[in-house]
Amino acid sequence: MRSDSVFYYSQGQIRPLPGRAFRTGLFGKTLEDALQGLIEREPNLVSGRQLAPGSSDPPRFALLRREMPVGDWSVDHLLVDRHGILTLIEAKLVENRESRRDVIGQVMEYAANVQQSWSDGRLRRLCSEYWLKAGKSVDEILRGVFGEIDVDRFWSIVESNLSQARFRLVIAADELRPEVRRVIEFLNGQLRTVQFFGLEIRCFAADDESGVIASYVIGETQAAADERDAGELRTWGTGELRTFYANEGSRCRRAAALLEWAVQRSCFLPARTETPLFSLKGLSGARIAAVYPTSLYVIFRTAGYGTPAARDELVQDLKRMRLYPEDLDPHAVSEGRTLSRALDELTDDEFNGLLEILGRYCPVAGVQ
Repeated sequence: MRSDSVFYYSQGQIRPLPGRAFRTGLFGKTLEDALQGLIEREPNLVSGRQLAPGSSDPPRFALLRREMPVGDWSVDHLLVDRHGILTLIEAKLVENRESRRDVIGQVMEYAANVQQSWSDGRLRRLCSEYWLKAGKSVDEILRGVFGEIDVDRFWSIVESNLSQARFRLVIAADELRPEVRRVIEFLNGQLRTVQFFGLEIRCFAADDESGVIASYVIGETQAAADERDAGELRTWGTGELRTFYANEGSRCRRAAALLEWAVQRSCFLPARTETPLFSLKGLSGARIAAVYPTSLYVIFRTAGYGTPAARDELVQDLKRMRLYPEDLDPHAVSEGRTLSRALDELTDDEFNGLLEILGRYCPVAGVQ
């Protein structure tokens, strides 16, 4: 897909714009910093439409952090898309010898360490620290890109995807060597949960005043994309959930206990989603909560409760347990809100208290 020039059309005239090397003073202090600075300023140079050809909802990205610590290294850029899937980007210039095969090993080392380095809330904390230094909030950055989202629920989805090794690796360069391209294409065809791409970013300009920046994703094929799309959604029944929780160990012990509680009471609702989760059925038959591997998302829509007063009573009960802040107004929330604490942070008494509260709004087996 790489080209030595692009053609600019204006007022009936077509003129070529030749390729220009990344220049100091344009996006950074050095040539490599220029490439990294460009990605920081516009994360969506990682083209969602090229990553997911044919998708009706291609990914778009927000920057979580530059120089994100992972193991003994730091990855140049960490992005996230609206589906909560992380994208790790390592940027190299073609002149840098590491832009050849050595960078493949470096990126794979990132992949081997991300779960250990970023789990249990460390990911959100590291990203928050980065944006606080710039006088901003990472949650506001996410809302600015993705709209008015429930950020607690979003981070729960991010961590769930991370626990399943569902993320992307990207090597960005002004030009990728043929041997690197071949390795990327091979690995992306073999990996199932991790996606591996190359990204070529090129500048085209006739002078230093203006120009065109073009990006090209390398590694994806339509066949591979179709295979992944076909496997994105799955039905999470009791058997699939029990297997997942058993493989995850202690971090999912509360979700596993909630599953057995829900099955016993006949308020379990399976989900067809990317993320392993299930829902709790309210007295009216509609959902009142979604159980993620480490968190509980309470639905504030009143359909599952019968009346707004019943919903408000549930929220008040959760406030008394300090699972929601005192100033939370359910009438001002359109969908719902994740509990303020992770499930595995609750003591046995607190968890039993939570089950007691939920039990007032969920059906019991044999009782209509």
